[in-house]
Amino acid sequence: MRVAPSGAEVAPEGGLSQYGRKQLRPAPASKPIYTQRSAQRGFEYALANDLTHEQQPCHWRTLRAIGRIGAPTGAEGRRAWFVATWLKEQGATDVTVDEARNVVCILGDRSAPGRAVFSAHTDVVFPDTGELPLTEDEENMYAPGIGDDTACLVTLLMATKWFLRHRPKLDTCVVVVANSGEEGLGNLKGTKQLMREATAPVTELTALDAHFPEVVTEAVGSLRYRISVHTQGGHSWKNWGVPNA
Repeated sequence: MRVAPSGAEVAPEGGLSQYGRKQLRPAPASKPIYTQRSAQRGFEYALANDLTHEQQPCHWRTLRAIGRIGAPTGAEGRRAWFVATWLKEQGATDVTVDEARNVVCILGDRSAPGRAVFSAHTDVVFPDTGELPLTEDEENMYAPGIGDDTACLVTLLMATKWFLRHRPKLDTCVVVVANSGEEGLGNLKGTKQLMREATAPVTELTALDAHFPEVVTEAVGSLRYRISVHTQGGHSWKNWGVPNA
């Protein structure tokens, strides 16, 4: 469903994704999230605690700002510029934008033997490159792509801000990536570029994506075909089993 650059309303059957405020709750300290290896624990702690009372005003302000920036797959440049500038304003000193428009922020020692990557993608499935419409009510925020993947991107940025402020000790080099080309015909362009340019083995990768209450710990692959269909459709994860989902 296309959203006009002018901000015209989207048909009720779907176009605008939503992000519920009730989801903005820090994980209990006794249940750290994304726990896989000890090398990640410093940054995992930041992820688990980024939505404290102290961070929430910045979280909402940043979500509103990024949520209005059009970023269709292949045209993520404006979001990439915003994210890179924002990270530098928080005190990050090793921030680059590569030729795929990935924003790459290095936290820790580049000479470490491995890389622990945390990523969230900047592109959305809507084609508009101008300002996107964004509205709120008491419970939810509505905007094209706000739940996939803008909210996760902002959560990652808030965790990075926490890290830059507190500087916990790490036993590996953590790489924060706002990656491009994740949706559709982007074909994971940004992640592939990241792997090609890695200067040390990527030993761990945690991707924050969408708003499903799941942690997937197995690699998934895909075969891509170009076809045309007329059917009910749906999301390939949420509506698996429905025709064309």
